[in-house]
Amino acid sequence: MTAPSPQLPFDVRFDPATGQLNLTMTFGVPPQHKTRTTVIPNLEQAAVEIALHRHEARLQQLLAQALTNAAVQHLHADPQRLEQVIAALSDPTSTVPVGRILHGPTPTG
Repeated sequence: MTAPSPQLPFDVRFDPATGQLNLTMTFGVPPQHKTRTTVIPNLEQAAVEIALHRHEARLQQLLAQALTNAAVQHLHADPQRLEQVIAALSDPTSTVPVGRILHGPTPTG
């Protein structure tokens, strides 16, 4: 018995008629999702796409760190509250407003 393959938001297919790779990426969820297709015409372009995507995670991590530093330094964010917001935004069950986490509960009265 084989494990089912994961459902991924992209599909790469080879078109033997043109000798090209077709990369189809889906963004969002139905009915709002969008599909974008990129034609990769040759090996050189495939190498560029591989390099871009292979290193994307590291670049995204560096960008997140730079934004965190700027938010703390220039926007006076509390680092612990900022981390709580990031965790809440990653949690699909979280219903607490971002502003409440960042700034505390709103005063009543």
